[in-house]
Amino acid sequence: MKFNIGFMGARLSPIVMVKRGPLVTLEEGANVEYIREYTSIPVPKLHCAFTRKGCTYIVTEYIHGQTIWEYWQRASEKSKEIIRRQLISLMHDLRSVPNPVPGQLDKHLG
Repeated sequence: MKFNIGFMGARLSPIVMVKRGPLVTLEEGANVEYIREYTSIPVPKLHCAFTRKGCTYIVTEYIHGQTIWEYWQRASEKSKEIIRRQLISLMHDLRSVPNPVPGQLDKHLG
């Protein structure tokens, strides 16, 4: 099953990728940096984020692996439960970080 999630991603090299699309925003890039700085949640390193001719681009480290969607389709119930627990832990970590301006993490990076 394939579905459109509002962006296109392409590898620029074995270690760098770019993401662009109608749902990609500069705030997403700022959020990645904020999460990287203030939590232990593993996120790709942000190289840059910019808008050109009305299209936003986010350039990050490429991390090899399956998406959770791909993995979930074949995972056992035991594996799914482990993932659920990991996601709950990550959400607790994320919720413990104070947001400098509610709804606008990009304001932090000023």
